[in-house]
Amino acid sequence: MDRRRLAPQMSGSSIATFAVVFLVYALGAWIPLPGLDAEKLASMTSFSLDPSMARFSIFSLGLVPLFTVLAHAEIAKLLFPRLARWQEASCRNASRWNDVLRISTLVLTAMQGYGIMVGLRAVGVVDDTDAIAVPVGLATFVGSTALLIWLVDRLRLPGLGNGFWFLWLAPLVGALPATFLQQVDLIRTGGMAPSMMLFGLVYALVAALLAVTATLIVIQAPKTDEASQARQKNRAETQRILAAVIWPPFLASIAAGYLILLYPLVWPAQGGDLSGAIAVSHIVATALLLPLFSYFYARQRTDIHGAVSDARDDESTRLLFRYGLAGLLQSALCAGIGLLVWIYPVFGSWSGAQLIAVVAVTMSLASCWRSGSGSPPPGAVVPVALRTTGSAPSAG
Repeated sequence: MDRRRLAPQMSGSSIATFAVVFLVYALGAWIPLPGLDAEKLASMTSFSLDPSMARFSIFSLGLVPLFTVLAHAEIAKLLFPRLARWQEASCRNASRWNDVLRISTLVLTAMQGYGIMVGLRAVGVVDDTDAIAVPVGLATFVGSTALLIWLVDRLRLPGLGNGFWFLWLAPLVGALPATFLQQVDLIRTGGMAPSMMLFGLVYALVAALLAVTATLIVIQAPKTDEASQARQKNRAETQRILAAVIWPPFLASIAAGYLILLYPLVWPAQGGDLSGAIAVSHIVATALLLPLFSYFYARQRTDIHGAVSDARDDESTRLLFRYGLAGLLQSALCAGIGLLVWIYPVFGSWSGAQLIAVVAVTMSLASCWRSGSGSPPPGAVVPVALRTTGSAPSAG
């Protein structure tokens, strides 16, 4: 079949699927959770700049439960390489792993949904006399999360695999115009100096350049390399490249959060407000842990391709160096943005990890668009949510 004729068909199908998924996602964000006192909820959230707070929709949890499960699954596979090798061993193992993660996501959703419903009942947003309000709300949360998981797996775009990262980042990118208008309004009313906005724009540009550089370093590969040629044909391998680009900042932030929980135990006699010290400690811990997670991903790649790496120790060393350098750049980026937001909360729209993810996804889409086909060109990153939520890897 003529490739030029096939590409438009694939593009049209992808666009149609994209439109349906986003229509469902947008409608769900406007459907309020059943059993809530809308007027009381609106009065309680009138101070919030986010209008979605007043709706408290069925998609209020969004992809947070799925993201949480995926992140901890990644940490587990990095700490226990045998788990990653078991998942990669066969399609059946990958399918079982997918099922475990989906079930874990629904269980976590149930736990979070129950806590939310109990909290809403405590503040009077849910009627105390309505015995089925909490069970109905809980079932709604679980059902909406199951629907989001289904939507993630249905969305297929050139170079993106399933739609986890796209759906996760789309609301963030979509909020940029409103954020920009808020900054302009602050300048107009005297709440922020024009020079401060200019500083923020320059800072964002430098951060984006760092994110692009770190991504290019990770996806770089020798031209004459058997593993590189296999990667171009192996969808699972391109997913590993994405994981090495996007996940380290998120995983470092999560690990740093667990370490910060020990802060009151280490310094129990500290008095006063510890929020500032905790915030700075989290930024520093994230920056220190991020290169470590990049190293874990480099080790995972050399472990999976052990036969090739053993024969080419120099290549393995270069791989570790590239991942380490990318981790240091990402660490500087995340620390810089974290400190900027801590000092100037007005710039608190994005985190460093979110910026890195947006850059990686955008670069992948741009690479596939330039290739003129539904498959990525050699060396392109293919942002699939994870090997855990998509279809099982091919047997080949």
